Amino acid sequence: MTIGWPILSAIIFLPLLGALFILAIRGEDEIAIRNARYVALWTTMITFLLSLVIWIESTRQPMFSSLKRSGNGSATRSVTGSAWTVSPCCSSFSPLS
Repeated sequence: MTIGWPILSAIIFLPLLGALFILAIRGEDEIAIRNARYVALWTTMITFLLSLVIWIESTRQPMFSSLKRSGNGSATRSVTGSAWTVSPCCSSFSPLS
């Protein structure tokens, strides 16, 4: 299954959209405070569910199946259009310059 819309951008900007919506809620009464809490809760739940979609999709595909080995022992992989390198001496990813 391929996700056809920018889900990572949605995960990044949805909390910002929720915060802006909370700032737009006017009032100091109990109803306004309760509404702000509900907006925060729903924003958090939707963001979490979207992150679960990414996690499920990433576990379906082997992570290192598309690595290209070079002569010096490092490997490169294209991740969302950017080239990344995996060093044989450490387990972290770093972007290529």
